Amino acid sequence: MKGPLDPGGQPEIESPNKLLLGLFAWNVSCGATISKAVLADRARYRDYWQWPHASRLVQQAEQAGFDFEVPFGRYLGHGGEIGFNDEQLDVVTSAAALSQITKNILLFSTVHVTYAFHPLHFARFGAQIDYLSNGRWGLNIVTGWFAEEYAMFSGSLNWLSHDERYAMADEFVTLMKWLWASKEPIDFQGKYYRSLGGLVKVKPTRRPRPILVNAGHSEAGIDFAAKHCEWLFCTGPDLQALAEIAVKARQRAAGYGRRLRLLTSTYSIVADTDAEAEAQFKWIDSQIDEEATSRFVGRATQQPETSFQHGFKELLRQTALGLTGYWNVGNPDKQAETIRALFGVGYEGVLITFFDPFRGVQFYGEKVIPRLKQMGLRA
Repeated sequence: MKGPLDPGGQPEIESPNKLLLGLFAWNVSCGATISKAVLADRARYRDYWQWPHASRLVQQAEQAGFDFEVPFGRYLGHGGEIGFNDEQLDVVTSAAALSQITKNILLFSTVHVTYAFHPLHFARFGAQIDYLSNGRWGLNIVTGWFAEEYAMFSGSLNWLSHDERYAMADEFVTLMKWLWASKEPIDFQGKYYRSLGGLVKVKPTRRPRPILVNAGHSEAGIDFAAKHCEWLFCTGPDLQALAEIAVKARQRAAGYGRRLRLLTSTYSIVADTDAEAEAQFKWIDSQIDEEATSRFVGRATQQPETSFQHGFKELLRQTALGLTGYWNVGNPDKQAETIRALFGVGYEGVLITFFDPFRGVQFYGEKVIPRLKQMGLRA
């Protein structure tokens, strides 16, 4: 059996805000910045992933008014002089820990479907964290990103093709949804997964189940999200490209009789003046760690490590500065206007990464979110 499938229907996001704000990549060394600028103050710019800092950062984001947080699901770092993403807080256990020190913010974990997990693992993990957090847990579903990470679980670099990985994800989520919905043991016989007498007794608190997200904008990725998820996260080079993805995704979901929200991300450099923000951006840009960036892009594209000297400079730059998130560099008014523009082309949620996350979260709470309220995007 394959999707679209929603036993009991789709869950709702109950929020008075038209636009939702999320904090992204708070759990990995360097966050979303592949620049030697993070070494200027390691504790502030690189090592905020450490639990004493990260836990306080998520609490601060909640107090500032952020609606959700999404960790960056990684198992393998990319080295370079900065050790990009070499250290990570686990995306499942950290959500469980955060459930006990937060009250309102929605907490996400990530599953890499092809990394040898069984749907019963995440049906149980997720139900437990949702229970512990009183219905504040969601799952980001990805098929895997790097063959080298896949090899850590499989012992092989021979990965499934892109579209077959999504077929595997379809089956994974179908079984997981049934495990959340069924009060009796179920038998499941699929191509990729089997379960005899599968049962999760402690059900999720959110009804009918937790929020599901997919990150991707390929044809297979959009179709998967339209069938199975509540949110689709994607990035694009400009507003027009993002608008086209939003229209396509919503039409696809409507064809399946489902609702789908669109999320995107920004790489935000914040300051009281445009000149100050632009100067900091220029400094970060001038310090890009080419070795770590080339390794990251080479793995992501399954190509040999890409050189800055071979026609990929702009792709590598977009990746190094925010992992292809939409650049938002400027004062509070500019920050708010950029977010309003993203909302205007169909994005109801924005995941934000900061070079300087503690300053950025405080800046948003004090100066940007009030402007978004004036625009009618926040309650």
